[in-house]
Amino acid sequence: MQKVLVISSTPYSNSNRGIDILCNAYVKKGYTVDHCVFPASFFRSKRNRVREDGDGINQIVTRRRVLGYYERYMHSLPENLIRWFVNMATKFQNLNFDQYSVVVIESGKPIMLIDRIPRDNINIVYRQSDPMKLLSDNKYMWELEKKVCERASLIYIVRESLKEYIPVEYHPKVVTVVNGFNVENEEPLTLKSDVLSNYDKHAVYLGYTPIDFKTVDYLCEMHKDVFFNIIGDCLKKSEINKLRRHSNFKYYGPLSSKKYLPIIKFSDYGIMPFKDWTALKHIGLNSKFLLFMKYGLAIVSYYVGETNEFSNIPIIFCGNKVEFSEALRKLKLKSERMKYDIDFGFYSAGGRMEEYLEHIL
Repeated sequence: MQKVLVISSTPYSNSNRGIDILCNAYVKKGYTVDHCVFPASFFRSKRNRVREDGDGINQIVTRRRVLGYYERYMHSLPENLIRWFVNMATKFQNLNFDQYSVVVIESGKPIMLIDRIPRDNINIVYRQSDPMKLLSDNKYMWELEKKVCERASLIYIVRESLKEYIPVEYHPKVVTVVNGFNVENEEPLTLKSDVLSNYDKHAVYLGYTPIDFKTVDYLCEMHKDVFFNIIGDCLKKSEINKLRRHSNFKYYGPLSSKKYLPIIKFSDYGIMPFKDWTALKHIGLNSKFLLFMKYGLAIVSYYVGETNEFSNIPIIFCGNKVEFSEALRKLKLKSERMKYDIDFGFYSAGGRMEEYLEHIL
């Protein structure tokens, strides 16, 4: 049986993330899958927080490294220093690449391992969830992504517009598989009394895309009758501490799907108060929106770049926190669940997996 190594910066879980659905596609195709987290968090509690088991998927974690590359603090360093830190982050890792016929690399820090992967008899697949030119200001990281594209036999992107970030000579390798959502084979969702606070109305955000602290703070202040549930790694620690002064705010951090699906199902509004950053111009109808629509939540969002993907879909887009608050106020006057004219079968995990299976040998 062939083995595939999937390298991601986030632990495997039964989630909406395309890399997790791709893992299950390899299992369905008959591969044994090792899912590797790189880089490993130095804190054990964070490493294990969202870890879930998957049939045929073995979760492994690389060795923790105190020295490594930290974008926030190091992107402006001279390139020779950045190379040194990347070298230290990837040196002496506990990965025996020779046992794998395929290595799948997700965009982000996993690309730093490209020079550690032997060139002989290993098929490299690159899944670019976000281009490095949007994730990093460091030109050396852009160079590493180009190396990955050069060596890859197949490059997945999540929307056609992202092709502009792939060097034109590698376009023949590119396949677009859009994001979807994953609630298939779910157990009946029930809500424990201690999961959601005792409020009539609940708003929820789910994801790793950064959200705007000032907007969330304003919403909590202006809507004392709504409880705001924020799930994912999307706020700075200092911002979370400030927001905790509101009795109608709760930050969960990353959660497994078993924990976040009931919160979404029993909430009333999906909110997308995205922080203004470069990558927003390539956000469109993604898993965050689809999951909220699947459960009939009314959705309020800041404008995203790919608004053309929402034609005839009743989502309220706003330009500032006052508009956002007013949209939420109007939604509170309605009580019925939303109905969305969406082909959920196409966007489901099963639909996404079928597309991946077309390209797995």
